[in-house]
Amino acid sequence: NGIILAEDGSKMSKSKRNYPDPNDLIERTGADAIRLFMINSAALKAEDLRFSEEGVKGIVKQVMLPLWNAVAFFVSNHNADAAKGQLNWKPGQEVKSDNELDRWMLATLQDLAAKVEVEMKAYRLYNVVPAVIAAVDDLTNWYVRRSRRRFWKSENDGDKNAAYATMYKVLVDFSKILAPFLPLLAEEIYQILVREVDANAPVSVHLCEFPSADKSLMDEKLVERIAMVRGMVEMGRVIRATNNVKNRMPIASMTVVAHGTEEKNVAETMKDLILEELNVREMKFLEDETKLVQLSAKPNFLAIKAKGPDYAKNMKVISAKLNSLTVDEIKALQAGETIKFEFGEVGADCLMLNRIVADGMAVEANQHFTVALDLKITDELRRACVARELVNRIQNRRKDQDYAITDKIEVTLFSASEVFKQAVAENEAYIAGETQAVKIAWAAAADGLEANDADGEAFAFTTVKA
Repeated sequence: NGIILAEDGSKMSKSKRNYPDPNDLIERTGADAIRLFMINSAALKAEDLRFSEEGVKGIVKQVMLPLWNAVAFFVSNHNADAAKGQLNWKPGQEVKSDNELDRWMLATLQDLAAKVEVEMKAYRLYNVVPAVIAAVDDLTNWYVRRSRRRFWKSENDGDKNAAYATMYKVLVDFSKILAPFLPLLAEEIYQILVREVDANAPVSVHLCEFPSADKSLMDEKLVERIAMVRGMVEMGRVIRATNNVKNRMPIASMTVVAHGTEEKNVAETMKDLILEELNVREMKFLEDETKLVQLSAKPNFLAIKAKGPDYAKNMKVISAKLNSLTVDEIKALQAGETIKFEFGEVGADCLMLNRIVADGMAVEANQHFTVALDLKITDELRRACVARELVNRIQNRRKDQDYAITDKIEVTLFSASEVFKQAVAENEAYIAGETQAVKIAWAAAADGLEANDADGEAFAFTTVKA
């Protein structure tokens, strides 16, 4: 192992007190966070480590809190449904789901289990944490968020049971995979989800078999498709961020250029999901990327060398050809054509593409898609944003009042803003559905109501259980 240094790179010294007190740090962040931070550090590569408390806090923020919140989400929904007799599923039942989201999450879990097993056998512990962080993000920022309505709906149908069965298996297997790295958190999750419902189960997660990847649940193509979708969504969010357009502001349309047949199929079949994620009303397709960006290319030397010694020997010939490509020739390579030489052929995989965005355009691109957003905000779109902001305020109020997830509420509003009133009138069904409000009423004055604002429009409100 490498040497652990103070954050400024100097040697840790008792006289200088240039390090956080270990016991105090454990009190603030927990021992698991310190353990995982150290496993993920340069010290395990025999390099010097500058110990940082912020790095430890980052582990809490990126891994531990999101995972714990996912467990809390599952348990609270399960208990609420069980109390109302709205659940046929029981822990331990076999997972059988046709839902694409379930199949993707289960496939992602198998990929994680396989990677962790490979890296642990080779004692490359530092390669495990990035994979864990990515998998926790998949679970919390995609699966749980995209599945919320499946857990919330009152119908006790097969899809709801499949969501419960899938998330239960994922969380339990997560606790086993993470046991060597987060032993205390993994134990707590295991005790809540397994031991409390099955007295015959092993008494500790650390006595369980480490979960090997189940090949029957793997689905490389589906994982790739969802990765493409998430890449497109991320580009849309980058466009919003760089242009200071908040996520709750609806956008009229987006234009997509797919860089291949599979990409086009993914965008078309998952259009509704993408539009909902990006809060966009319409998706338009464009065949010619050059209407959005100026396209150029240069050789990808590493990819060319990897094709074999004949390609490496003829690098100058290949480079001269690739450096002189026209836009039409670049597009032909993207479509699957190749350039033939005496010693072989090269395709789009040997190119590094460069896209220059015209001034005033809101465009992002990756290897699969070029995406442009129409950022013109109409009065109607702004009122829809006001409605979304109101939903956020009501949801925060529900949390503050400690309402159960299934509790129905009544909302009382007051506002002197005509924009706010029209926003509520146009979006009342959406507001009620998102907040589980059975009644939205208007008060004659703001007396006794909590003052707030939605996208700059002042209002006052209160909520009570229905």
